[in-house]
Amino acid sequence: MARNKNIQRQTIKLERVSDWIPYKGKVLIKIKDKEGATTRGGILIGFLPEVQYGEGTDSHVADLTATEGDVVALPLIHHTAGYDIPSEIKVGDHVWFSYVGSLHGIDVPTDIGLCRLIDYSALVASRSGGETKILNGFVLLEDCPSTDEPTAILMEKKRDLTRGVVRYLGEKRTYDEARYTDEIELSVGDTVLLRKGLVDVKLERTPYLASFDGGKMYRRVKRRDIVAVLSSFEIEK
Repeated sequence: MARNKNIQRQTIKLERVSDWIPYKGKVLIKIKDKEGATTRGGILIGFLPEVQYGEGTDSHVADLTATEGDVVALPLIHHTAGYDIPSEIKVGDHVWFSYVGSLHGIDVPTDIGLCRLIDYSALVASRSGGETKILNGFVLLEDCPSTDEPTAILMEKKRDLTRGVVRYLGEKRTYDEARYTDEIELSVGDTVLLRKGLVDVKLERTPYLASFDGGKMYRRVKRRDIVAVLSSFEIEK
């Protein structure tokens, strides 16, 4: 598997996964390798080996850093620094986690294949038996429709990074620091305003690799980074 040249993951070998318990705050995940899918020209781009993508939508950059997989071991005591929230996952759940969390995880070759030890706080979503949960206070947003005219160069409309439409959300968190709060009430479908200067981070890096919701792209933010529910205000005409 390809790795970021600037970061060398630690590696520990585990002979047997059965009955092994990670330290608190860590989750052992059997990663889902995204190698395999190619364009008709042979360019490696995705996670489904049987899919052949059209040449008009090629990506010439392969993403081999796994950001999803199946939970194979959990700690006896769950702890996440900075806030309190009960563990919402179990062994066997399929989970999606952050690219940075994966990059800084620990590779663990095991008897069931390559696994990765990842901080629980890096987990964004889980799925089990058709039920989807959003973890760690994350909210998944869809872009708001833009009214801007397409640019002359890209011929596509600009994205409005100051707001979004709530499509998935999880439970609130209780923070150790009083300056943080998840008190804002949200519902799926709400149009929300985001904290100024918030970095644009996607749940999945490209549509070619997006398995969470049929190739749809979502922006992930923390509930605490939402400053207002715009759809709750009356707009004067």
